[in-house]
Amino acid sequence: TTTTTTAAAAAARTTTTATTTLCKQIMCPLLVQSRLQQCQEELKQIRDESGPDSMELVKPLGMLGLLHQHMTRDVSKALDCHEEALRILLLLETNDDRTTTTAWVESMVVTRTDLGSCHETLGQYELAKQEYSEAYTLLLSIDGCGHKRTLLESCQRGFERMSRTPSGRRFVQNPSA
Repeated sequence: TTTTTTAAAAAARTTTTATTTLCKQIMCPLLVQSRLQQCQEELKQIRDESGPDSMELVKPLGMLGLLHQHMTRDVSKALDCHEEALRILLLLETNDDRTTTTAWVESMVVTRTDLGSCHETLGQYELAKQEYSEAYTLLLSIDGCGHKRTLLESCQRGFERMSRTPSGRRFVQNPSA
């Protein structure tokens, strides 16, 4: 009876593992595609309502970039999304006095950190270091940011990853360098 119970348990685990693998192979891509489509529709709606250079586009562009980078593993598309968000933020910086608002700085920090992550994934370590450095410096310039500690930690983790190339050579002495 014990052998039968053990064999049944092993068969159940195998079935569960096979079912889980099948769900991951079928459901996850469907869910990712659904979320990508939602983000793209949201971006189109915002562009139609607010124009192509609206601050409202930055967050959904970032989300779409993260989906491409982490879910579809298409870092090139992710980089395009984050670069578009950066373009908008830089345009707003020159058109308005947005640089003094915490929301603008937070968006810029998140975008620069996401760009750093993309460059890091592509092996473009110097570009990654520059983006993390920009984010860190901007973040230090503001007070009253509710997510400041989390964002600082994110920048710091990026610096730590950039502290060594694959060959072990040091890239960064400290985050503010």
